[in-house]
Amino acid sequence: MRRFRSGLVTTAFLAATLAIASTPAHAQGGAVTTTLSGVVADASQAVIPGADVSVKDNARGIVYTAVTGANGAFTVPSLNPGTYTVTVALQGFKTAVLANVVLNAGVPASVKVVLEVGALEETVVV
Repeated sequence: MRRFRSGLVTTAFLAATLAIASTPAHAQGGAVTTTLSGVVADASQAVIPGADVSVKDNARGIVYTAVTGANGAFTVPSLNPGTYTVTVALQGFKTAVLANVVLNAGVPASVKVVLEVGALEETVVV
């Protein structure tokens, strides 16, 4: 009975030690991604629903897409930190390009895009 109790105490001690030792690793993990959101409007500040938004990770070449809602807003979640190019297009407006949008880990970012009236083939680089 004494050996059993000793083994039980040793097992409990090891389990507690592992639980305590592993906690800092989880706490240090933190957020490694971020979210980019924004609003698309025209020159009169009226929001523009239905605009196509593409967010390109300049380093990796990965493109994420979204469409603005009824309130002109969009959100692209789970982006890696880095530099991105945001492109917004809608028929009847010039395409807007926001180059070098920098995203930092765990810090949500927001942009405001103003679309100018014009042909879809025209592009405005900001």
